[in-house]
Amino acid sequence: MSEKFFLPILILIPLIVLALILKTGLSQNSPATNFSIAPTQTSSSGSSVTVSVEYMSSLSSADLIVFQVSLNTHSIDLDGIDFQKSVSLEKSGQNFSPLSVETSGSGHHRSAEVKFSRIPPPFKIIFLETPEVAQQEFMFDKLK
Repeated sequence: MSEKFFLPILILIPLIVLALILKTGLSQNSPATNFSIAPTQTSSSGSSVTVSVEYMSSLSSADLIVFQVSLNTHSIDLDGIDFQKSVSLEKSGQNFSPLSVETSGSGHHRSAEVKFSRIPPPFKIIFLETPEVAQQEFMFDKLK
C-alpha cells in the first residue's frame, strides 16, 4: 500500500469515529446529572423499586411538557402509589404539581403519563418519598 493512500486513511478513520461518537452521544446520564442526550433516566437509589423518567417529546406541546414515570419492582405492591401526589417538577426552588396524570399497570409494574405546564429547563422531576419508594431526583438541563 502506498504512503499517498495510507496517510489519508489514517487521518480519516479517527475523524469518522469522533464524528460518530459526537453524533450518537455515547455518554450515559445518571439521575441528578445533566440530561442532554438520553431521553430516559433511571434510578433505584438503594431501593427495591426502580424509577424511570422519560421525556415524551411526541406528546409535549408549546404549552405542555409530558413525562412517562415508571415504577418497577419484584418485591412489593405499587398499587398504593398516587402519582399526582408523588411526582413534582422543581425549578429554582419552586415546586409545580402535575396538571394531569394518567396511570397504567398494577402490582409490581406501574407507570403514569404526567403532564406539566411548559417550563424551560433546567429543572428537576422529583419522585417524592413514599412508604414504598425513597425520594429520587432527575435533572433535565435540555429537552430534545
